[in-house]
Amino acid sequence: MKAAVYYNNQDVRLEDYPDPIIGPGELKVKIDSCGLCGGDAMEWYLVHKAPVVLGHEPTGTVTEVGQGVTKFKPGDRVFVHHHVACMACRYCRRGHFTMCEKFTQTHIYPGAFAEYVRVPADNVQHDVHLLPDSVSFEEGALVEPVACVVKAMKIADILPGDTVAVVGSGFMGLGFIQLARVWGAGKVVAFDFNDWRLDRGLELAPITPSTPPK
Repeated sequence: MKAAVYYNNQDVRLEDYPDPIIGPGELKVKIDSCGLCGGDAMEWYLVHKAPVVLGHEPTGTVTEVGQGVTKFKPGDRVFVHHHVACMACRYCRRGHFTMCEKFTQTHIYPGAFAEYVRVPADNVQHDVHLLPDSVSFEEGALVEPVACVVKAMKIADILPGDTVAVVGSGFMGLGFIQLARVWGAGKVVAFDFNDWRLDRGLELAPITPSTPPK
């Protein structure tokens, strides 16, 4: 298969890569879409890992299932999360999944900027999701970043009528602008140096707050 291999921010090469071979409990997924995270452009963080195949916000189609997999079948449209926690340690029991030791040890192979990925059994068990027919592959690639915003909203404990300041109106900031209103915020104040981003915030934000999710 082909994969986009990262060497540095000025050197990303389309190279031949071995097709993933799956084992029991695993999935092979043909990638359709993948978001480009801000972390995928942080050279200071990535260059020491190079060469590496990045991409961790993927959607695609299941092409092969490993022995014992019953939740998914070839042809299923899915979103795949890149890391999963053990769901049992003291951090997981408190909802701090990224602090779990296992979180950094579970990852799709080789990365979603490739034609196919191998999804480990732990990921299959805990954090692969079927995409409804009404959700496109491109829209499904937003699952992971929007989930990050939802998690932050819960931590911030926004209450109906609160005033919320969003510092920075890039992609994630726009997500906060939208969800703050969904959470019931009475006023949302956004800051950015870029007028286009601020205009998008005005365009995307609901006019009236909603009933906050449970």
